Amino acid sequence: MTPRRGLIGLFIFLFLIAGVALATFTIDEQRDLSSRASTLRPTLPQTAIDEISLLPNESVWDGSKLGLLNVKFDHSLWLSPENTDTVFIHRQEHISVRLGLSNDLTQARLSSVLGRDFIQKRQLGAVKTSIQGWRVVGFIFDFYGEEKQILFWQGPANTSALVVSPLNSSISDVENLLRGLVVPTNVKGATTLDDSAKLAALIRPSVVMIATSYCAGIKIGSLPGTNISDKSYPFCLAASGSGFFVNSDGYIATNGHVVKIADNSAVIAAVTTGQVDNLLIDFTQDYLKQSGVEIGREMVVQRVEETKSKKESLLQLAGAFIKLKESDLLKIENARGQYYVQAGTTPLAISQTGVNIGQDILEATLVDYDYQELDPVKGFSSSDVALIKVEGKNFPALPLGDLNMVVVGSSIQVFGFPGVVSGNKSLLLDVSAVAEPTVTRGIVSAIKKAKGDQRNLLQTDATVNHGNSGGPGVDSQGRVIGIATYGLIPEEGSGNYNFLRDVADLKALMEKNNVANVTGDTYKYWKQGLESFWLSYFQYAESDLQKVKEIYPIHPTVDKYLGEIKGQVGTPEDITPLIPRTQRRLYMSISGIAMALSLLFTIILLVVDKVAPKRPPVFPTTPPAPSTV
Repeated sequence: MTPRRGLIGLFIFLFLIAGVALATFTIDEQRDLSSRASTLRPTLPQTAIDEISLLPNESVWDGSKLGLLNVKFDHSLWLSPENTDTVFIHRQEHISVRLGLSNDLTQARLSSVLGRDFIQKRQLGAVKTSIQGWRVVGFIFDFYGEEKQILFWQGPANTSALVVSPLNSSISDVENLLRGLVVPTNVKGATTLDDSAKLAALIRPSVVMIATSYCAGIKIGSLPGTNISDKSYPFCLAASGSGFFVNSDGYIATNGHVVKIADNSAVIAAVTTGQVDNLLIDFTQDYLKQSGVEIGREMVVQRVEETKSKKESLLQLAGAFIKLKESDLLKIENARGQYYVQAGTTPLAISQTGVNIGQDILEATLVDYDYQELDPVKGFSSSDVALIKVEGKNFPALPLGDLNMVVVGSSIQVFGFPGVVSGNKSLLLDVSAVAEPTVTRGIVSAIKKAKGDQRNLLQTDATVNHGNSGGPGVDSQGRVIGIATYGLIPEEGSGNYNFLRDVADLKALMEKNNVANVTGDTYKYWKQGLESFWLSYFQYAESDLQKVKEIYPIHPTVDKYLGEIKGQVGTPEDITPLIPRTQRRLYMSISGIAMALSLLFTIILLVVDKVAPKRPPVFPTTPPAPSTV
């Protein structure tokens, strides 16, 4: 055999070895639910229902009403349970599978389930299965003179299956059935939390509360003969709203009106909150004096207090000052804002002495905003979005979506910190409620155009209250599609009519300021950790969540999940695959490359061997015998 032929044989051998390795890793990858089971279901193309090709053999049995399990199964092979039964019947073989939630197998319990017609003859012991995390114990029972194979399957989180079949029956169909089983919600880790609950857990750490401290002065112009002429009346206001990280370097999106208090709004707030009582007193005294009524200041103070007790009167006074502003006789001067972000679990508190800045109460700076007050006649001339920034890195930023990704009727969740459930001055809630965001769920009711600039507004029936402003509205994949901004109160009847600013407005502002939508490592590891946790892959979950804790110590919920994982790693409930995902995928890549190279070199050597000139055979010759004379 020539060396070339030897190399061809070697590369063929390497090709076969790499192929076997790739097949092995691929099978393991398919068994690893975390590699294919996303926390959130992928969005189907927005196509008419009659144009969607459904899988005819795939069904889901909902056992949650019985406190049991949900099972995704092949309808062509199995008949699903009826009513309160929990037994699947094989359509082609005499095989039954009874599902349950107990791993406590005793002789009495087994006999009770099977009935007196089954008589145990012997125990088979452990039976091998390809499903990780499951143990199988086999028995032989006599049933009316015929031997039956009884297999008791013990799964993760106290789940079980009792399988009755003819002797020596294959278990492959049973394994496929049990692979479609989803563990119930009362089990730690691998739960059947619906997608909304999983989505809330994923999004929550990225949502923050924003507090704005706004100080300025109301400057009155020249009004000869009055007490208020050329005077300045300082005031400070505090407002709160919601926001969410859009870049791991600390960029936060919110509403423009959360961080930029418009002049008219500032005047009304200063008047109605008692911040400029001296202005009211001076104004009232001037008005009474011009009306021919001379009274002392103490009497004027009493009259102002009476006016303040009447909301209608107070609002009319505020309106009078706005008219002065429109006439350029009143200006807002020396306006300055300070911004604070509640990123962790410490409740944010603003008092006369300042803000409780700490590890998870961060000071922010205003980057930019796209916001102008609404003109009642002309409508909108801008959006209502803003960007602020906190110092630091590894913040959990959310991915941004697009309105084109949803249609009317699509589900939506809105996150934020509505003041009504903040706990401040509440008889019902503790002050710690300030640190916990609220999530409301609804649908995309409509996509409409704003009055004036004709920008998109997303209408939803998800509840939005004061304090929700600036919070993200996310689709079923966790992508931000809008920012909670407005709410309408119907003149008659009831209902939720709320509007979100289009995420496209935010993207435009980010592009203007060279801010990219980078979700970062914290979001990546947090998402991976949650997916593994829900699948009872506790080793994966612990590894990813520990990374979250290391790179983002103020994460508000990671300790909760690490606490639940504690003590679960390495137990029967932990069904983490033997080969880690990253290593397995690396091995798959290496095996694939090895196959490709082996095949390439084999082909090259075969071609060379085919076209190479053949040397004629060389026969040995005998030298001529010496001649004799």
